[in-house]
Amino acid sequence: MLDKSEKDFLTDCFAKSELLPFLDESIGNSKKNNKPFSIALIDLDRFKKLNYKFGHLYGDDILKYVASTVRLTLEDKGYLFRYGGDEFVAVFPEKSSKEAAQLARQCSNNLAHRPFLYKEKLHKITISVGIADFPSDGNTKYELISRADKAMYMSKNYGRNLITEAHRITYIRWRNTAMAVASVLIVSLTLHLLSGYGLLGFFKKMVKSVQAVKVVSEGAELVTVIKKDGTMFEGRILGETDDFVIINFKLERGSASINIDKDEIAEIKFSPKKDRDR
Repeated sequence: MLDKSEKDFLTDCFAKSELLPFLDESIGNSKKNNKPFSIALIDLDRFKKLNYKFGHLYGDDILKYVASTVRLTLEDKGYLFRYGGDEFVAVFPEKSSKEAAQLARQCSNNLAHRPFLYKEKLHKITISVGIADFPSDGNTKYELISRADKAMYMSKNYGRNLITEAHRITYIRWRNTAMAVASVLIVSLTLHLLSGYGLLGFFKKMVKSVQAVKVVSEGAELVTVIKKDGTMFEGRILGETDDFVIINFKLERGSASINIDKDEIAEIKFSPKKDRDR
C-alpha cells in the first residue's frame, strides 16, 4: 500500500502528504472487511524547550531517535507518518483502540529503556499519545484526527508521558472532577473537625467549599506555586476553594495532588499561553 510512497527526509517516516490518502484507503478496507482500525497521534514532551536549550541539531537528532524507536517497536503492526514538527501519526490496520494503546505503551517503554545519548550525556525522552479508532470515534479521517488530537492534549494536561484513548475522555474528565471535589470535601471535613466547629457551622462551611470548586483540568494552566517558606511546586491547577488551591504535580512515577493553603502562598507564576510548553 505504501511501498513507493514519499518519505520524510529527516526521520524516514512516511510523509504527511501520504497520510490522508492512506486513511481513505484504511476506511474503505475497514468497511469492506468489517474490522476496525486505529490511529495514534504522538507528540514529544517538552520538545520546544529542549530544542531551544540545546539547538536545532539536537532537536533533529531527537526526532530521528524517536522515529527509529517507534518504527522498530511497531515493525509490521503499524505505519508511522511524520505529521509535522514534533508530531507523528501511527496507523494500526485492523487494531482496536485498546490494541493500539498497548502498542503505544511498548513504544513509550522502549523510549524509557533506550535513553538518547547526546554529547556523552543520556537524555530521557517521553511522548504523549492520543488514540482514536474507526468507526467508534469517528466516521471520517478528519474526525479521527481531531479525536486523537483531543486525547493527546488530555495526556499533556494530566502530566505528559501518558496514553489516552479518545472514548475515555468523558470518563477521565468526570473522574478528575470527582477527585477534586472529594479532595476539597476531605480537607474541609478535617479542618472543621479539628477546629471544633459546631455541626451547623460545619455544614455551612462544607457546602461553601463544594460550591467554590472550579475544576479547570481541561487545558489547565501550568503553574509554579511559591510558598512563603520558599517551597515550590510545579504542576497544573485542578481546582480551588476560598481557602485552598489544588495542584496536580508530576512524580518520578505517576502524579499526585496537593492542597495548598492560600495564606501560605507567596506567588503563583503562570506559563504564558503563547509559549505553552508541550
